[in-house]
Amino acid sequence: MKYLDEENERELQEISDIFSALSSPKRLKIISLIEDGPLSVTEIAQKMKCRPPCVSQHLSVLKSCKIVDCERTGHEMVYKLALSCVKSFISCLLGKCDSNDSGCSIVKSVHAK
Repeated sequence: MKYLDEENERELQEISDIFSALSSPKRLKIISLIEDGPLSVTEIAQKMKCRPPCVSQHLSVLKSCKIVDCERTGHEMVYKLALSCVKSFISCLLGKCDSNDSGCSIVKSVHAK
């Protein structure tokens, strides 16, 4: 598969934006919290022990990359994981994927050195 050609520039930029959004430990924590079901900004803030405006900023970045989606429920916005492959990708990096591939865990191999 050829990645670097003019036709793929837009797609490559979108992928780069997703990796940029995933580069924040707080955003990864948010993904971890909502991977099993939707949560409101308030619920996420309580679980992360931080203020709702901080959570909203991180959710805005994740939403702009279509990693999460939201809907209004009463007075609150409720967020859910929209890009389900992110969950699998993070699991793979942590060595918790379903694959028997020994090269699956990047995180553990980096710490082993």
